[in-house]
Amino acid sequence: MKKLILIGISVFLCLHTYSQFGGPKWDSINRLSRADHQQMMKLLGITELRPGPSGDPKAPNAANTDESKVIPCKLPDPLVFKDGTRVKTAGDWEKRRKEIMEDFDREVYGRMPANTPSVKWEVVSEKDTVDSIYAVKVRKLVGHVDNSAWPAISVNIQLTLVTPANIDKPVPVIIEFGWIPPKGWKIPKEKLPTWRQRLLTKGWGYAILIPTSYQ
Repeated sequence: MKKLILIGISVFLCLHTYSQFGGPKWDSINRLSRADHQQMMKLLGITELRPGPSGDPKAPNAANTDESKVIPCKLPDPLVFKDGTRVKTAGDWEKRRKEIMEDFDREVYGRMPANTPSVKWEVVSEKDTVDSIYAVKVRKLVGHVDNSAWPAISVNIQLTLVTPANIDKPVPVIIEFGWIPPKGWKIPKEKLPTWRQRLLTKGWGYAILIPTSYQ
């Protein structure tokens, strides 16, 4: 959860300004964003960014849609240690699991700062409703980030948690990072059933994490 909160705060800092302003102010905000991006690259010692896939099929970095051109990839056996020995006991698996988690921390999730601030979650509302034909319980939560290291700024994270109604045990939950669109923004209609409704058919829940306020 701490990793999710850290990512959520990062997303918030990037999107908050955009969600609060629009119209004529956007050009100046865009310039400030580019300047901030350049400063961050300088501080991190990054001289250039690797370009993503291009939609132009003639470009050197054209996006590949031909599966025959995909570089072969073989995933490592989860039951084999990096030194080649095989997992044979429950104790071995605990050690191998640490190796796998280390790879995920380094290659997928990213490192967690040692001083990541804690978050205290508060349930501010709760109601029973429906999502399409599925009875659900919707809880609105606010996460108050510990600002003792910088009392001048307070950060609050909004989280909407939706789970199947009438459950009495924990269920898996998929978290989506959301945002508040600016005025006039038209959100495209989703294809039905939505990914959230498909989760509900499995007895799972979903949550929308929106870091929306700091002051």
